[in-house]
Amino acid sequence: MNLFNFLPKKNKAVSNNNRQSVNEINTLYSAKKYDEIISRLSALTDGEEVSLKTKRVLALSYFYKEDYENSVAIFMEIAQKKNDLESWFNCLNPLLLSKKMQEAKDVFITILKIHKGLNANQPRELAVPFVRYYYACGLNEAGYLTKH
Repeated sequence: MNLFNFLPKKNKAVSNNNRQSVNEINTLYSAKKYDEIISRLSALTDGEEVSLKTKRVLALSYFYKEDYENSVAIFMEIAQKKNDLESWFNCLNPLLLSKKMQEAKDVFITILKIHKGLNANQPRELAVPFVRYYYACGLNEAGYLTKH
């Protein structure tokens, strides 16, 4: 099973090339070769419409390279388009680690509002205590919490 299936399939020939590209990206991701992923996916995203999954892989690669500015910009774009819990949650830590505290607080509140607005039949991908815990961890990593 592929970790990422993010390239659109247009025809059989393109599909085989896409499958090969997906496998290469999966291999690079497993090997933590984020610079190469960024190089390849940045070339794809320049001037072309690519899937949100492709953008997510690019954002994750920037995040693991500790390039929070680029990471958060892509995660925010995804969250604004999808407007779901997981996408907004992905914005939280890079915002905190790039010390954008007000934006992080706004994202945290957005997550809580989306969670509260879900009806009983909708899945809750993230529990509020989980989100609060990671928000606190991000605040701590960013140096905003002190030990007493």
